[in-house]
Amino acid sequence: MFRFQSLKPDYSLAGLIREFLSSTRTNGVGLAIETRGMQPDERFLKLMQDLNIIHCVDLSKGEKPAVESDVLYSRLFGKGVHNIYQPTDES
Repeated sequence: MFRFQSLKPDYSLAGLIREFLSSTRTNGVGLAIETRGMQPDERFLKLMQDLNIIHCVDLSKGEKPAVESDVLYSRLFGKGVHNIYQPTDES
């Protein structure tokens, strides 16, 4: 997993990702991007649609993916009371 905490999901980052992915083979491996607290701009959303990138969201906060995908990827744990979960022996 790569974390780009200081990068914003905008046209500039979309160009970098498109350039990187055009020079590599994914061999069927999917890519998910979580934009925590930032709304992707239209060019970034287009990139996600064009390259079938999964939009990772936090369903516990009511977030919905900005692009359609066959895969729903949600963050399960994180900061905040709404994400506190204590697994039981049964789970």
